[in-house]
Amino acid sequence: MYRSLSMIPWMLVSKLFCVFSWIFLVAACGFVVASERGCQSSSDVQCNIVALVRNSRSEVSVRIPDDKFRFKGNDVLVFTISTGARKGYLTIAYIGAGDAVSYIARDDGPVGPRTVLRVGDGGPKRGSLFIKPPFGNEMILVLVSPKPIFGGEKAPETARDLRGRLQALGSARGQIEAAYVFIETGPEG
Repeated sequence: MYRSLSMIPWMLVSKLFCVFSWIFLVAACGFVVASERGCQSSSDVQCNIVALVRNSRSEVSVRIPDDKFRFKGNDVLVFTISTGARKGYLTIAYIGAGDAVSYIARDDGPVGPRTVLRVGDGGPKRGSLFIKPPFGNEMILVLVSPKPIFGGEKAPETARDLRGRLQALGSARGQIEAAYVFIETGPEG
């Protein structure tokens, strides 16, 4: 009887662990599904770029105020980026629904570690970013690299060409820290 009583607390702990593990698993899976949902509704090329630059050690981040991920035509797009612990060259690319790439910053820097920039709020040298057609699934991509990614070369103008440029970096791609966020745009109304 002593033995069975001593088993009760362990069984209880075991059951609680399973319950908490299940809750954690559901939360984790919900997060993964949300991340993949962005990719499922975006172009294959955008998702290929994400796969190329995904780096679990990255401290770079991009955040949109109020977690607003849906925008209408002529809305102002404002976001904040934070670089990681190392200094590097900063590239901020906006990949539109038609897979055209616009650069807000291209190999700027080097920028210092833990630099925080607010983009699109109309401040000095930051301008304002307005949502314009074509509408659909779009992506903001932030890259911080130890060396310029493009150097003196012309920056790719399409998501397909940007993907090719990132693939061409080979093993050096592992030194790039990246962050991205998907947004959805649509007409006014």
